[in-house]
Amino acid sequence: FDLDAFARWVKEANTMGITSKTAILAGVMPLESADEAVSLRNKYTDLVIPDSVIERLKAAGDAGAQAKEGMAICVETIKKIKSMEGVRGIHILSGGKEHLVPEIIKASGL
Repeated sequence: FDLDAFARWVKEANTMGITSKTAILAGVMPLESADEAVSLRNKYTDLVIPDSVIERLKAAGDAGAQAKEGMAICVETIKKIKSMEGVRGIHILSGGKEHLVPEIIKASGL
């Protein structure tokens, strides 16, 4: 969820030649709500969800609006990752929301 940090990491991996030796896949997941984001961040300490993402979800409004914003964030993330040199694929982590995967694929142009 922290695209800036991931972009720096991928750039360094490119510089070191790692991306020519291995396939790097980026994991993305649609968030349903700010509460889900906070819960995931607290439960999985290696999962970095920036405050800006949580605030964006909160600002969207009610549960339906937050779910829609979570999809928008996911699609935007995929589009940005697709342009990163050295990333060979994207792993969509559905988090039990498999029904969203076709929509994510279509909206992101995968």
